[in-house]
Amino acid sequence: MKREEEVIIKRHPASFPPKILDVIDLLLEQFDNALLWVPSRLLDPFAGIGGVADLSRDGETYGVEIEPEWAEQAMARGVITHIGDSRHLPWPNGFMGAICTSPTYGNRLADKYYPNMSDSKHWKRRSYRIYLGRPLTPGNSGAMHVGDDYRNLHRSVWAECVRVLAPGGLFLLNIKDHSRNGVLQGVPDWHVKTLEGLGLVLLERKEVPLRGDQNTATMRKLGVAVVDYELVIVFQKPSLDASCDASDESDDLLF
Repeated sequence: MKREEEVIIKRHPASFPPKILDVIDLLLEQFDNALLWVPSRLLDPFAGIGGVADLSRDGETYGVEIEPEWAEQAMARGVITHIGDSRHLPWPNGFMGAICTSPTYGNRLADKYYPNMSDSKHWKRRSYRIYLGRPLTPGNSGAMHVGDDYRNLHRSVWAECVRVLAPGGLFLLNIKDHSRNGVLQGVPDWHVKTLEGLGLVLLERKEVPLRGDQNTATMRKLGVAVVDYELVIVFQKPSLDASCDASDESDDLLF
């Protein structure tokens, strides 16, 4: 009998921790009134292996993932997954009722170094490049440390997300800061400022205690400043009624 070909599963170094998903579930429930009049569809524009499929919610779950190996795993978990670049989303304006995502943090997971994995001292190293087992596809933010390329890519993705998000819909962002040469990089604050600049309204910012990965543990031992929590930040896209009300108030000021 011919032996079946072994299927190699490409792991992902930064899938949603259960603790984060629990917090997202609670926040979605807390703000569910905002979703009464918007579509039940939820999008993760950086889907990875489809962790958002584990959220406790009704409705369709969509994702975009640039690496086919990870996109296939998201599909297997029930995420309607588009393989491509989130700077060009394939859906019309207002198609999604909610967006929930954890973008890359621009930290050491973006390292391009590929170690000799036969050497035991490297077994605990983590990066997108190492876990995928090949160079990342051009346009994958997993290869970008914080800098102009990182900011330009995410600014374009966030603009597309705001476009496809229905008025009144929620945007939930899971993000974490990190230090470089002992200096915190201000990654969450940059994302918040950018999303607010695109018209979203900040509703809540919640800290979730998490001790981090092996890279964080190493920095902690060296006495380098580390962040022992991740953030889940909730935004809302203003409803059409709110926009009209603001316009009416502006008109009143003219008379």
